[in-house]
Parts: sequence; C-alpha cells; structure tokens
Amino acid sequence: MWVSTVVAVNAVLSGAGDDLARVRDALSDVEGSGANSVLAFNDTSAAAEGTGEGFYSDGSFLQHYKHPYNGGYGKELLNNLSRLLNLLAGTAWAVTDPDLDNIRRWVDDGFDPLLVRGDVMASVCGREIARPSKQGHVSAQTVIEAVVRLIPGFPGETADRFTALVKQWIAEDTYRDFLAVTDLASLVAARQVIASPVPARGPLVAHKQHPRMDKAAHRRPSFSLGISAYSSRIYNYESIQNENLHAWHLSDGMVLLYTDDLGHYSEDYWPTVDPARLPGTTVIAGRPADAAGQRTTSTSDWAGGTALPGTTLGAYGMELRAYGSSLHGLKSWFCLDDVIACVGSGIDADAGTAETVVENRKLRDPAAALLVNGAAAPTDPGWSARLDQVRWLHLAGTGGYVFPEPVTLNGLREERTTTWREINLKYGTDTSVTRPYLTLWQDHGTAPSGAGYYWLQAPAASPERTAQWSSAPPVQPIARSTAVHAVRRCADGLLAANFWTAGTAQELSSDGPASVLVRPDGKTVKVALSDPTQLRSSVVLDLAQRGLSVVSADPGVGAAPTGDGIRITADTAGRHGATLNLTLKWS
Repeated sequence: MWVSTVVAVNAVLSGAGDDLARVRDALSDVEGSGANSVLAFNDTSAAAEGTGEGFYSDGSFLQHYKHPYNGGYGKELLNNLSRLLNLLAGTAWAVTDPDLDNIRRWVDDGFDPLLVRGDVMASVCGREIARPSKQGHVSAQTVIEAVVRLIPGFPGETADRFTALVKQWIAEDTYRDFLAVTDLASLVAARQVIASPVPARGPLVAHKQHPRMDKAAHRRPSFSLGISAYSSRIYNYESIQNENLHAWHLSDGMVLLYTDDLGHYSEDYWPTVDPARLPGTTVIAGRPADAAGQRTTSTSDWAGGTALPGTTLGAYGMELRAYGSSLHGLKSWFCLDDVIACVGSGIDADAGTAETVVENRKLRDPAAALLVNGAAAPTDPGWSARLDQVRWLHLAGTGGYVFPEPVTLNGLREERTTTWREINLKYGTDTSVTRPYLTLWQDHGTAPSGAGYYWLQAPAASPERTAQWSSAPPVQPIARSTAVHAVRRCADGLLAANFWTAGTAQELSSDGPASVLVRPDGKTVKVALSDPTQLRSSVVLDLAQRGLSVVSADPGVGAAPTGDGIRITADTAGRHGATLNLTLKWS
C-alpha cells in the first residue's frame, strides 16, 4: 500500500495513466499472481495462506507474521487504502474489486470494538505503544480520518452506519478534540458528517473476541476491558529496532481497564508503569533483559473463549507457559456484564517467586482513596503494606475487587520516574517523566506448586456496591481445578466454563478442551461453545438436564437426548476458535 501510494502520486504528477492502472490492479493483486488481494480476508486468500499477515474475517489483523497489529500496521493499511480509493474514485481507474465490501467488516469487527473513547487498545498496537508520538489517542485519529474518507464510496446503509460511527467516535473522545488536530481536508469532510441527520451510533456495548490474534474486548456503558493472551499461533510481543524494550508480559494475561479517565494509557503510561507487574498478569518476579523473548510463541495451544451473541457475556482463558522460566498456570476471565470473575489454578514454577497482579493503576489523583475491607489505607507516596484477610478493595476512580475467600495481598504506592528512552532507543527522549501508581498483587510464593487465585473485578462500581457484593457475591465459583474453571451467576443461573481437559462442572461435562456458556432464558436454554485450542475436530458436551430439545443450531451443531439429559456435538474443524451456538427449549 505504501509503495502503491508513491506510484499513484508520481503517476498523477507525470500524467502516467498506465501507472494508475497498475495501482488499481495492485489493490487486488499485490504480488502480481492474480490470487493475493489486499482486500481479501487472509483466511480466504489462497496466496496469503501460511503468511499470517493481513485482515481475518473475525476482525483480527496480523503483521510481521504473528503480531496483532490493528492499531499499528492495520490502521496504516486502512488509512492508505482510503486515500487511494478517494484518489481513483470517479476515474477510469476506479477500484471495482468485489472484495471492497470486506472493508465494512474491517471497520465493524477490526476497529470499532478496539477503539475506546478515542484510544486504541494497546494490546493490538505492537511496538507503537513505546513511541511518545503515538500516545494521546493519536492512533484513533488515523482510523477516524480513514473512515471519513470511505463514506462517499459506500453509499446507502454502509454510509449511514459509518456516519453514525464517526459521529460517535468524535463526540465520545473528550480527551483529544479530533476537529482541532486533523488535517484540513478531513476537517471539512468530518464537519459534513457531523452535520448529517444520521444520529450518532451511541456507546458500543458488546463482548467481542478475536480468536485469530488471541485478544478479547469487553465493552460496557461505564467501562471497557481488554484481555491480551498469546499461544502457539501468536507472538507475545514485538521489540525490533530498539523499540518496546520492556513489553515482556504484554500477552501474559494483561488486562487493560478503560474508564472515564481517558488519559490513563496516555500521558507517559508505558515508560512509567512497572513492566514486571502489568495488571492481570501472572509472572515470575524480576526484570528480564531488554527485549528478552520478543517474537516468541507459547508452547500451549489453549487461548481463546466463547461469547453469547447479542449480550456482554463471554468466557475467556489461556494456558500460560511463560518465556524464560518454568512458570505454568491456567487463567480464566468470565466477563458477565459488569462483573469479571478472575480465576487461576495450577500455578507452578521450579524456581522464582510467582505473582498475580490484581491491579497496577496510574492514578489520576495521587491521593486516590484505597479502601481495604472498608478501612482507608494510607495515601502517602511510598506506602507499602502486606494486607491480610482481604475480602474487598475499592480504588476511587477505578472500581471494586471482591475476594469471596479472604486473601493476603501486597500493596504499593509509588511515584515512578523514568524516560521514554528506557523503552525506545530509536524515538525516546532523555527527559524524565514521573507518574503516580498503585499496585496490588498476590504472592504465590517461591517455586509454587498448584497455586491459584479467585476474585471478582467490578470496574466503576461504588464502594457501597463493592461492600454489598463482598457479603453476597453475584457470581459463585463452581470449579477451579486443572481440568476446568467454572462459575455460576446467581441472578439467572448462567454457567460459564473453561475446560482445559475432559471434565465436569456440575451439570455440564466436556470430552476435552472447550469454552462454554449455558444460559437459561425463560423457556429456553442458550448454549455457546468453542474450541480455544483450534485443533479439535469436534467438541462433545453433556448437559444433565432432561426434557430439552433443539430450537435452532448453527451449522455443524447437533444434539440428541441421553439417559441423563442431552448430548451436544459440534463440528469445530476449521473454525479457528470461533463460537458456535445452540438454542434448546423445555419440552
């Protein structure tokens, strides 16, 4: 795309129509083979098979073979493509490739779930998070400008949907005014979009998983949450050209929480955060060498989950096999609307101290109140403490954390001073920056065997709601073994389970690895399932509930009665971790 842009501009300046034809054709045939279209999804393009790079039909974008890169190279592809489509529109060289329609899904599935009030989730930005020029919602500006350019080329329903999206994206980013920073042409076009009678879409409320790049996005009205994993299919992080030197744990179960603090991941977050304790991760304490282990896949295949369509209900998990140590563990996140149940088991290591990080928050207010079982902890910089018998925590401006089984945690407030050059020798400066942080973590001990954890995260919850949930948790643990993690929501009986091997979680059994949601809904039961290993040809579930019959099912999913209930069989071959759905009813 970058080469085509240079050729196109040169062709316009020199009047070389043949070169513009070459550019037009290159969009459909990048390599000149006639089979590799930049517009085709990578999982359907014969020539792209095995390269890993490009957009996938689930919205994932991979570059440099196995790196998630929607917010880096993906946005640049969309940006340059939109410019070329605009340039060639209405001419003899206009692009007519039927795969142009795929761009709609790039935007809907590959960018919309990952743009949070003007910020692009850092887990899909590659080494760009270590560039000072890319903080402050700069990457989202590129996406918005591209979609603005695309609107005239997609008349009708798509133009209206893109218009509604752009109006929402511009309005909801109160941290950085798009209209004040964009270029003149985009400003004029954006003002026309804003003046359109089409209403803004409204905040995105959805649970979206990207199994082709081991990422998940949980979007609620008051917060958004991103989960970053990796597997045998995906690299852990990228550090080339002396950039992104401390991103060792970016995919070790990192949890990104986006609240109304829109500048949280801007304003020097990535150079100042403790990179050895990223939130949500399970790690061996200590700091590896710069860029250690970058571009590494896991020896585990299990990373992914399942999502119930039309809801914000999802199960996600990963088998962690850490780079550079013997650390191993099973990690799950059950995203149940406003509550996330965080489960860990089988945490083992031959040496070193293992930790699971509950939170590591850059504080908008350095004196933000931390309540521990209702009592205020000190707010002095440098405070640290061992917190025993913790049943609940609340951090002002962030939310609550409930520990149904009291635990011992470590707490630390610190002013962290560093430079951008420490994480980026290419673009970083030597100017010192200081930011305040609060870190909370659970210590599993030295060379742990069979350690685990369990807590409920309630982003944006009030202290009162958090305290209430500590007395009456809205989610109950069902299983926390090395065979299965499972929880049940009290309000409706929803069962969410990640099976690491064949196992049973009360009324639900699986014949092997699977991620499953079972939700009673009036007279029906909705079942969503997937194979997160992406290796199984089928998944067989037994649901010990009699009197159920099939209402509807995705292709490849069937069910038959058994003596104890109903057996569900799903063809998962070639599904690449995608969710399959089944609706049952009571006879």
